[in-house]
Amino acid sequence: MKQKKRNRRHALFPLFMVLTLLLTLPTAIAAATPTSQDTSQTVTEPAPSPEAPVEPVEEPDVAVENKPADKDDPETPVTLPDTELEETPEPEQEPLTVEELFSTTLFIGDSRTVGLSEYAGLPATFFADVGMTVYSAFDKEVSVAGVGKVTLSDLLSQQKFDRIHLMLGINELGYDMDATVKQYASVLEQIGVLQPDATIYLGANLHVDAARSQSDAIFNNTRINQFNQQVAAMADGKDVIYLDVNPLFDDESGCLRSDLTGDGTHVYGSSYVTWGQWLYEQMQ
Repeated sequence: MKQKKRNRRHALFPLFMVLTLLLTLPTAIAAATPTSQDTSQTVTEPAPSPEAPVEPVEEPDVAVENKPADKDDPETPVTLPDTELEETPEPEQEPLTVEELFSTTLFIGDSRTVGLSEYAGLPATFFADVGMTVYSAFDKEVSVAGVGKVTLSDLLSQQKFDRIHLMLGINELGYDMDATVKQYASVLEQIGVLQPDATIYLGANLHVDAARSQSDAIFNNTRINQFNQQVAAMADGKDVIYLDVNPLFDDESGCLRSDLTGDGTHVYGSSYVTWGQWLYEQMQ
């Protein structure tokens, strides 16, 4: 009997274990399965301090050139407008009239300057005489229109001139050239002392025609050019200006055109008119 009971217990034990397993299985599965709750933590930004309020930052206004960007380069740099101020050009001065220019101009010279006074029609003051040289310029008395007979020193001391035109040297070609150049420089210096504010124009001596130049051992264009070069070297281009009218009257060989002269040395009266017009343009 006891043996039967023991056998019945052994037969029920497996059934008991199965029931126990079925009862505990849901609990084990639930414990092993993660919950669907979101485990991520939300980061909360700290509130701004009331003592340091945050204000919106305004972008500065930048004036840019109204220029389309390069389609091929989306990062084309913006070109700022050029703010450099352009200099306003000074208005051009109106040229002086013949009267305004020559009314305060003095011409000093020999027979060629006498020709200018007689034919050019210039309203200027002329201190000129046939045969005048750099050696006699300050010693000789000359009749000056509106003034009378006067020396150059007296004339320069009594009147103020804005421009002084000096042309001497042709009559001195027979003298030692170095001595003549030195005396010419002395005359120029004395004029500058007596008229310090005047612009001085040194006129080149006119050439002679080809016939005179080839036949005369003294009055020829080789010597004239040599002397003119010495005169030109005294000019500074500002206060003392060298003027060479020879290209206006020369032929292709550098001699005075034969159709403009009767004696090979002096030009005709009509050429003095042309000369005067040229001087008006050059002395502005």
